[in-house]
Formats: sequence, structure tokens, C-alpha cells
Amino acid sequence: MSLITDPLYLIHISRIKFLRVDERGERIISFPPTVMSDDYVRLAAPLYPEMQYCYSPPMTESKLTTSPRTTKRSYRHRKQYVPIRP
Repeated sequence: MSLITDPLYLIHISRIKFLRVDERGERIISFPPTVMSDDYVRLAAPLYPEMQYCYSPPMTESKLTTSPRTTKRSYRHRKQYVPIRP
């Protein structure tokens, strides 16, 4: 079967790309145990360490939990408005 026509592989790739782009993706994406039954996914599994990061965070009092992978290292500051003088 072609990779393009295999729906399980396309879903898997979409999940992996979302995990690589989104900072909080591992909280909402999970991989079903049956995903490793797909031949293409099984062969490509060593290339995707993101599959190990998926977890369901514990509920805490503040409900604000972060994983070590999603902590922001720096914040972008807004540009200050400087009026242009003629």
C-alpha cells in the first residue's frame, strides 16, 4: 500500500507534526496502542521521539501545569511606540 493512501500513517504524521510545532500539543494528543500495528509507523518509530512525550498531566489545585518540554525560555517583548519627529 502506498504511504499516501494509508490513512493511519497520514494521521500519525499529522500528530507528530503538531507535536513538533505546538508547545502544548502533548497534552491533547495521544497515540492509541494499535498505532504500532501499522507497518509504516513501526518502521518510522525510531525517528519520532515525540511519541514518548505524550502524557496526560495531573490535575493540581491551580490547574496550571507545564511539562519540562513546554516551558517558555524567553518571551517576546512588544515593540515600544516611538513617534517619528519631522
